[in-house]
Amino acid sequence: PLPAQVFLNLDFEYPVYGQTIPQKWYLAGEGYEQALDSTIRHFGQFSLRMGREEAGPDAFGVCGGNFPVDLARGKSIAYRGWIRTEKVAGGFAGLWWRVDGKEGILGFDNMGDRGLSGDSGWTEVAIEMKVDSAATNINFGALLVGSGTAWFDRLEIWVDGEPYLEPLPRVSAPTAEELEWLRTNVIPLRTVDPDGSSDADLAPLKKLLADARVVGLGEVTHGSSEIFRMKHRLVRYFREQLDFDLFSIEANMPEAYRLDDYVLKGEGDPVDLIRGMYFWTWRTEEVLAMVEWMRAHNGEGKDAIRFTGFDMQYYAGSLEELSHLSSPPPTAALDTLRSRLDWLNENSRWRRGNFGLTDEQAGQFAQLLSEQRAWIEGHISEPSERAWALQNVRLLEQYLDHTSFNKRDVYMAENLTWIAERHPGSKIALWAHNGHIQESDGRMGQYLAETFGDAYLTIGFAFHEGAYTAIGKEGLSAYEAQASYPGTYEYFFQAIDEPIFLLDLRAVSREDPASKWIFENLPFRQTGAMNIPNEFIEAALYDDFDLILFVRESSASSLLPDE
Repeated sequence: PLPAQVFLNLDFEYPVYGQTIPQKWYLAGEGYEQALDSTIRHFGQFSLRMGREEAGPDAFGVCGGNFPVDLARGKSIAYRGWIRTEKVAGGFAGLWWRVDGKEGILGFDNMGDRGLSGDSGWTEVAIEMKVDSAATNINFGALLVGSGTAWFDRLEIWVDGEPYLEPLPRVSAPTAEELEWLRTNVIPLRTVDPDGSSDADLAPLKKLLADARVVGLGEVTHGSSEIFRMKHRLVRYFREQLDFDLFSIEANMPEAYRLDDYVLKGEGDPVDLIRGMYFWTWRTEEVLAMVEWMRAHNGEGKDAIRFTGFDMQYYAGSLEELSHLSSPPPTAALDTLRSRLDWLNENSRWRRGNFGLTDEQAGQFAQLLSEQRAWIEGHISEPSERAWALQNVRLLEQYLDHTSFNKRDVYMAENLTWIAERHPGSKIALWAHNGHIQESDGRMGQYLAETFGDAYLTIGFAFHEGAYTAIGKEGLSAYEAQASYPGTYEYFFQAIDEPIFLLDLRAVSREDPASKWIFENLPFRQTGAMNIPNEFIEAALYDDFDLILFVRESSASSLLPDE
């Protein structure tokens, strides 16, 4: 049999602590009820029930997990499970398996041509696929398209004919030896607040970051006030004590760069400029306070800190940059490009990244962008303006090729590398979600680690309990966080009663029995901009991050007033 590396909860036997949803699974689908069912089941104590009374043409509910790609790369998989349906209409119930590579999706099957519908008793179904040797990530799960109810149970995965035998989850509390090891190895921090007083507690960072040129500052949710304030404090310390002079945020590149004019020269309204970065996640008092500190720091004539961004999910800013060149491209050419991009943006199915361009569309856009590039090369001679103009054409190419989640990470890494190349002597503080800075699973951080080697360092963030801002059932609002529970990394962290600390994962020994839990791939909070029912998903912290910064309690970020 294959070595048992990661608990996947394939048979749905283990509920989330205090809830009726399964551990390890990401559940999504607006309007779909998903819960463990102890009355209708094929095996064991529970099945997973998924249902919705009425559904539109594109509606679907889904549960998803992550399979260790190293075990399947270049091999044949068989993914099997049992499904029962009741009144499924307008779609089907099935399993799904997706293989991602650096350039996009390498393999995908959701049983769209053979899923179950109507009423059916327990039926075994299967997906078989050869996993490409270039695979960087594998996701899998179950889905219900349309209305009705489906039950899923006893999922199994076979790799080259060998069954995947998952280990049992850890549910016991930390031992006294494990807690003593943790107390001995953490670096306590004084506060999350950038209050301008003593930074003596941050002094160990001088040694920990001595070789770093790019430091990824993560966040486990896009809406924690304490994490945002702690990152502000770190950015401030990096500038004042460690000579970091570039800041780069997970925001659209042209719009983020406009804040550079404010922090350097005081041009523009910082609130309007923050709003101009699109994402509500950055429209907070915490981010504004950091921007205002940057402006105050630069205004005192000290060594400046610059503001940049590296995302590529919008196109309007790049078109505006091209139209404002010293010798802009012909208006008619830009208008044609804009109108075709507007059409794509209004096509909601394309905008979700579910479908790429047709060959005809791709050819048309390639020609339009080639004309823009040729104009720039023939009419813009100043090196900095020329490089920036060409980068904006590249951003449009990236936008058009954003056909999968992993493509975004590839392009964000490319853009951050472009920034570093334009500033060869600079050090960069990078602000993004944990899921982007991590050094595995085909995420941005993996590509940055390949580019910068040991000069790329990551700080993943975590918290135990509290609240955060997110989009959920009450819209954009503050939501209570799911408290960590026995068997999660955060439960270990909170057990030593140290409210804020750093832990250097690079120094942890696999041979010490008291620290082996670090290498057990335990559940770890992973939320983004959405409030989700199960916030904890299996993670390999030792592969993902160099340091962990833990804050015991989180409160919701403070949103700026609407315009």
